[in-house]
Amino acid sequence: MIIDAHNSIIPWDEKACQILFPKKFLNLFYPCSHENILREMDELNIDRLITWIVATRPELSTLCNDWTARIRDRNPDRLIGFCSVHPAQLEEALKEVERAVSDLGLSGLKLHPQVQGISMADPKLLAIVQEAKRLSLPVVLHVDPPSWEGDQFLEKERSIEQGPVQLIPEDVMDTGESDLSNPRHLKEVISVYPSNKVMAAHMGGCLVREVIESKISFQTTGASKRTIEWACKNLGVQRVIFGTDFPFFKMGEELEKVRAAALSTEEREKVLSGNILSILEN
Repeated sequence: MIIDAHNSIIPWDEKACQILFPKKFLNLFYPCSHENILREMDELNIDRLITWIVATRPELSTLCNDWTARIRDRNPDRLIGFCSVHPAQLEEALKEVERAVSDLGLSGLKLHPQVQGISMADPKLLAIVQEAKRLSLPVVLHVDPPSWEGDQFLEKERSIEQGPVQLIPEDVMDTGESDLSNPRHLKEVISVYPSNKVMAAHMGGCLVREVIESKISFQTTGASKRTIEWACKNLGVQRVIFGTDFPFFKMGEELEKVRAAALSTEEREKVLSGNILSILEN
């Protein structure tokens, strides 16, 4: 089984893009239609997919979650819906998380500090993470990918033996780092919700000591094959979860990196589906 644990389906038939995004982003998100994503899943033999629509403004949280629930209901055997709320209006956001779970049956939470303009260490965002913990919800956080200069303490301290998998700067290059989603803020999230149900996208934080020593999981979105191999060896394969983050990365290329990684059949199955299934079922 293959599960894509990081994706977004946009309901074009309800003019979602025009409401959610500036015009310059319309062409970027146009491929994220329900029909196109299902076609990609069929071509790549992806069995299930987790989808959400990030609430880019506080007043859009309810609308985004209603859309996600309706998208999921089109193919409930293949699509898993996560909710999204904007932390800026905390009281309303907490109520919306409860509604999204109890009334809509959504299965997790997505927060995007960079897009939503609020730091991962902000007390409001952390209060929403606390609510997710109360509800035992999986949480996916956008986290900036590892920075060779900022996070690569391994060469200095040698606290983890790299072994046969040697990371190089090209494996952990930044793709637009901002302080809002700086991997080092993950230690604040971990202090609130120290669980493998917290998932850092883009392998963000995989070179930060406090994060390495925690229980949180890492999604493969945009990571190099070597980074995936390194994380499986040094952090534990049970902490690595496959995701594509289409349209920013191509679904086929993201899947091929995991298939080509130096992993055993059992390890690859855990990355492609076993680990996220365990999170969803517990």
